[in-house]
Amino acid sequence: METEAATRTPVVVFRKALLSSPGPLRADASALGTLPTAAFQYCEAIRTASSFGWYIFPPCDIRALWDGTQILLARNGEWCPLDAVPYDVVSDVDPTFIDYWGKFAPPDMKKNWPPLVTGLFHPGVLQIWSGLLVTTAKGWGLSVGPTCNLRSSSDYVPYEAIVEANNCRPLFINVQLIATGREIFISRSRPLFQVKPVHESCFSDETMRCEELDGIAPVGDAETGMKEADWNGYRASVSLLYEPEAFSPGRYAVERRKSRKRDHPKVVR
Repeated sequence: METEAATRTPVVVFRKALLSSPGPLRADASALGTLPTAAFQYCEAIRTASSFGWYIFPPCDIRALWDGTQILLARNGEWCPLDAVPYDVVSDVDPTFIDYWGKFAPPDMKKNWPPLVTGLFHPGVLQIWSGLLVTTAKGWGLSVGPTCNLRSSSDYVPYEAIVEANNCRPLFINVQLIATGREIFISRSRPLFQVKPVHESCFSDETMRCEELDGIAPVGDAETGMKEADWNGYRASVSLLYEPEAFSPGRYAVERRKSRKRDHPKVVR
């Protein structure tokens, strides 16, 4: 018998429109093996952040040149100004794509496939389509941004954004080119950005409300002071600094994993 967790609708649906493009890859706790061994083994906080979401790749290798004024793209062995790159440049990646799109798209969309790569109003910014269409469940959005704990490149930086995709939409990333006067290589085999599911309540004004308290002593209103539960939590988190004999590498990781197993047991079919 399947549990409710096993049968519920996925929060995110990725659709590979450009069939030759890489699909999404579940983010990895080891950041694709790049984390130091000690961090991977003992730091559950880093592991959790690293594995949250999916890696998204470029649809093809991209070679760009930013001279501080305009962006050039390598095409057919030559440097071509970005604004001169034809709309059907996607055929360079997959010659069958335009026919494939035209075959299945409704009449008003037959020539309206997502542009593979384009510039934005801000100098040095490149918008790259992943080759994917994405839809999120009602009430959910996607946090889009750089890969977590996985260094991409010093030549470019992906912008961060939160996208509400309750309706199907192309999955793009905006990239700020940094290096000037030399080729910038964006590899198809390396994640370009990471997307993470975020419930709309997380970025509402109501959620962004916070309380700021001054000091730790219960001066005036006792409700603003540190309570016993606060001190107990603080004591547990710093006790190892003063009790080295009680030190146990990865204690937090062990506690968190036990807590997850208790609160979220595995689905049994």
